[in-house]
Amino acid sequence: GSGEESDDHDLHIWTERERRKKMRNMFSNLHALLPHIPPKADKSTVVDEAVKYIKKLEDLAEEMEKLRAERPSPTPVCRNPIPNPGQDFPATFKTWTSANVTVNVCGRDAHISICSGRSRRRSGLLTGVCSVMEKHELELVSAHISS
Repeated sequence: GSGEESDDHDLHIWTERERRKKMRNMFSNLHALLPHIPPKADKSTVVDEAVKYIKKLEDLAEEMEKLRAERPSPTPVCRNPIPNPGQDFPATFKTWTSANVTVNVCGRDAHISICSGRSRRRSGLLTGVCSVMEKHELELVSAHISS
């Protein structure tokens, strides 16, 4: 009996030590996500600040969602229709605009301006534009790209 009880007790001590170590690591990770609190903050402060921060982020996400819902979806504005390929191209200046793109056309020439901030959703924008141009067999004469 006594050797078995000792083994159980040692296992319990080891299990409890590992649990505390895991909890310390989780609190440390949580604390690292909240850089605005002091380095020596106690655990209850870390949890309290994490709850406040999460609520603040939820409120911000809700506010952003409301703004997005209120904003009309960007639809291109066409001031002049595009002529059919078989038609002559008059030497008049035409402009099409949307939220991030402006297309100016004069005769057979076009100038395309794309303005996009840096974001993951916009990655591949230039590739997409080039793909559309290739699909419609448009020739790229020059390009100016800045980042």
